[in-house]
Formats: sequence, C-alpha cells, structure tokens
Amino acid sequence: MNKWFENASKNLLENSIEKVDFLKAKIEWYFNEEIIDNNDEYDIDEERPSCELCEHENLRWQFVIKNRFNNNELKVGSTCITKFDIAFIDKNGLTHIGEDRDKAIEKNINEKIKMALFNNVLEALRTLWRKEKTITIREIIEKAAKQWKEKNAFSPKMLSFIITKFENNNIAYSKLDLKVNLRKNIYKEQMEELENWNYVKIRPFLSEKQRGDWDLHFKHFGKPGTDSKNHHFLPRSILKNFAFNDRAQIYVFDKKIQICYVSSVEKAGSENNYNTVNINGEHLNCEDIFNGFDNRVAIVISKIINNENLYCLTDDEYDFLYHIVAIQIQRTPIMRSTYATVTKKMFPLAKQVYYAETGKNLSEEDYTKYFTPDENEKKRLSIKAIIEPDTAIYNAIVSHPIILMRSQNDNLFTSDNSVIYNSLAPYETPSLSGPSTEIDFPISSKLALSFVPKIIAQSMNNQFENLICSSMDSEYRNVARAIKERTCIDLQHDNILYLNDGQMKSAKRFIYSKQPIDKYFIDEIGTFPQFEVRDSMIYPGEGLPPNKLIRNGKVLVFCIDDFYYDFDIGSVP
Repeated sequence: MNKWFENASKNLLENSIEKVDFLKAKIEWYFNEEIIDNNDEYDIDEERPSCELCEHENLRWQFVIKNRFNNNELKVGSTCITKFDIAFIDKNGLTHIGEDRDKAIEKNINEKIKMALFNNVLEALRTLWRKEKTITIREIIEKAAKQWKEKNAFSPKMLSFIITKFENNNIAYSKLDLKVNLRKNIYKEQMEELENWNYVKIRPFLSEKQRGDWDLHFKHFGKPGTDSKNHHFLPRSILKNFAFNDRAQIYVFDKKIQICYVSSVEKAGSENNYNTVNINGEHLNCEDIFNGFDNRVAIVISKIINNENLYCLTDDEYDFLYHIVAIQIQRTPIMRSTYATVTKKMFPLAKQVYYAETGKNLSEEDYTKYFTPDENEKKRLSIKAIIEPDTAIYNAIVSHPIILMRSQNDNLFTSDNSVIYNSLAPYETPSLSGPSTEIDFPISSKLALSFVPKIIAQSMNNQFENLICSSMDSEYRNVARAIKERTCIDLQHDNILYLNDGQMKSAKRFIYSKQPIDKYFIDEIGTFPQFEVRDSMIYPGEGLPPNKLIRNGKVLVFCIDDFYYDFDIGSVP
C-alpha cells in the first residue's frame, strides 16, 4: 500500500459514516469552493498547516471538503483535491466531476489568488494611512485606494508616490501585486515626465510588454549588453578637472601596488557594474540615475570654476553643494566596504557579549549572515542616496558655511574617497556634525570647497558687519569675508600639502592628480609615503575614550556622529 493511500484511508474513514470501504466513504464527501490561503494567517517564517487527508506538510492553499451526512470537515491540499476525485458543487448548486471538476477548481483557485493579491494591496494602503498623520498625505492615499478599487492599477506618478511612502514607513511592498495603468494618454504623458529614479521604483511592477515599451524611453534599461558597464563613483564632471591634457588623461596613484600610472577620465574613478543591482530577480543597470545627478553637478561645478567664486550661484545651487557632498560620501567604495569591515572587527567582542547574555556560542557565519549586508544590498543603499538623499548626513553638514579655496601654483589631489573631514580640536572625535570639524572637497586641481567648522563660524557671526575689527586676525578676516560675500581665498603651500595628505590617507585605494603623485611627494617630503589601503571609514578597537563624555571602564561604544551609545561589558570573561 502506498503512503498516500494509507494516510488518506485512515483519515477519511475516521471522519466518515463508512468505516471500512475507502471508495464508499469517498462518496460521502464534496467540495464547495471554500479555499484557505495560509499566507493570510501565518508569518513568512512560520510553518504552515499540513493536509488533513494525506498529511503532506507546509501547505499554502487548503481546500475544505465536507461530509454530506455528519458535517465533518477536512482541509486538504491542492494535490489531494484532484487525486481524491470527489464532486465539486459550485455556488450555484451545479455538480462538477472529472475533467470539468478539475477546470472548475483551477478557475476557483485563480480567482482566490487574484482576490487575495487585490486585498493585500488595500491592506498595505490601510497600514500606510494609519502611519501617516498628515491630512494631505492621507487624502492622496485615499485617492490611491480609489484608483486601485476602480481599475486594479495605479497611475505612474501615484505608484511612485506610494512606493516612496511604503519605504519611508518600513512597509514591505516587493511582493505586492502592484500594477500601472497606462491605457489613458494622460498616464502615458506621466510616464514620459518621470525622472529616471522614479522609473527605477515602478519598473519591477510593469508588465513585460510595458517594460519593452518604456525601457527604450529610459535608455539605461536597454537590452542586455548594450548599456554601459563602466560605472563611476566619482563624477566624470569633477575628475576631468584634474586632467593634465586635452585628451582627458589623469594620473592615478594606486596605494595597493605603490605605482603611479596614466588613465583616461572615462576609466578612472569607476568599476564595472558598480551600480548594477538585483531587484526582484532582475539585474538592473542604475548608472543613469547617477548620470542624471552628475549632469546637474557638472553645471554647478563648471559655474564655480569659470567664476572662481560662490556668489555666482543661486541660493538653490548653493544649497545643492551640500547635497553633492552628502551623496558623494555615500556612493564611494569605502562606504560599501565599511559595513563588512566593522562587522568583522566587532565579531570577537560580540561573541563574548552574546555568550555572557545567553550562555550560547555565536558562530561567525550566523553573525555575518544577520549583521552584514551583501554586495547587492550595499549597492542598493548607495543608489538610494540619490533616490532618497540621507537627510541625516545633509543636516549634519548644512550648518557649516562654505568657502571656496584656490591654489595659485600647486596642484590639489582628489581620490576615491574625496570628501575628507578632520576635527581642529585634538580632544574631539572627527564627525560630520562635530562643532570643530572641517570638511574639504576638491573640485579641480586648483579649487576646493571647504565647509567651515561651526565653532569658527559662530565666533565670527557677531563680527561680520565689521570685517576689519582689530580682534579678528587676517586669516579669520579672510574666512569671514569669504563666507559673507561668497568670494574665494588663496591657499598657502602648507595648506595644499595638508589637503593632499588628507586625500592620500583617506583614500580607499586610488588617488587622482594632474601630476605624477610619486614625484610630487619625493620632491616635497623627501621620502616615499607608505600609506596603507583602507577598507573602512570606522575602526573599532580598544583605547581611551574619544572624548570626556564617555566614562572609563570596559564598555562597548557605538558612535554615530556626536551621539555615543554604550553598555557595560565588565562581566564578560
């Protein structure tokens, strides 16, 4: 006797009037369209129920069959409902058997699935409505629900808006059956007006035909193999400002192999498929998202270089400089490698803490699996910096006034980690929002943006109206004037060495320059620098507390800008 028949006979006969003959007992049973979707009842990591007939485990769908005589019920799986070969009585009272019954059941299942997917979207919108407290936003969500109920689809702009709100409120949406309505001309016009990052959001929910039509419009999603694989983490519009000839060639110093060589701007500051991500099983080339951003960067930076001042900028363009720097911090290779490096370095201590708290050993495999994002997730995070700029980073630097610094003779460097920041106070840990932190960002071999430490800007604030007052030395006076009038100040030779040294030290691996870097340091410093390759922006380790606010003792400290979170681990063996 096979296993299916053995289990099915036992369970059927136990619940039937007939207790001996399986075939006779089967006649007592029928199916009448009641279907259970266990995804509605159980979380994704929970075990689903088993078939009550054959005992097959972990079922998504269960079909309720009923006994005509004793009203007993059994919840069976999709295989059993066919193999069991019982009558199907539909809601109109019609009885279906054989092939006709199988088709009717399949149609019933498809309708159930369709309705479940439809209701899942409505439930997600209800959850979003409850989380959003702004009346205007709630009204838009209500309009979205109306679109979904009437057309089972959203307009392009509405879908982009809803997805953004889902993400902001941590509502899972990737498995929702979201659809785009493109039947009306007004909706096609909306698609044409979308920016590239909007299209990235809604593309996974377009039908295959819709993608075929619109991928050609948004050219960065062209056919496989036709789009660029060379993706830049430092904008070409900035790199070209460090070129030494009209052919856009640049010197590259590789810290790993300690060699300086010539490269084209097109190849420098880039990696193959750096911005290609996997979304819902598809490999999507998102480089054009950065291209759109970098085109605006090129306009603003060229304006500064041509005028050698900041007063040529509009207020919006001046504010955009903060966004340029905030996004540049997030799109670098070192930002991506920092996640894994910090997690790896923290493992020995995390293992001790975990054992002290639970009495169990923590394997490095489990630790890495749960706490380190994979390569695809790292890419998505940096691409998200363009789509949804990190307001925390922007807010940390927007309070720093900007000045433009100029080198008359020496050349400035840039690198694959081109935004450098240091604290002018020896007791203060460098952080973007630190009151004594200076942030520098070279935009050409002759010009750099400097974000003045807040503590200096504040001390000057009351003296801006009297820039020549005796209490302010000449250097402060020049900085104050540059802040107030958005003019340019000249760098001295020592300042340039300081900035270039910072680029060499902060770079993950590559430094870019208008001149051979090895010769420059041999001439200036007298010895070849042996700077190490960096794999992290943060280096956790032992030592004295970074500032007076942290108590002495054996503690684990997490530092995020100026906020320190610590807990005592003195009990750890």
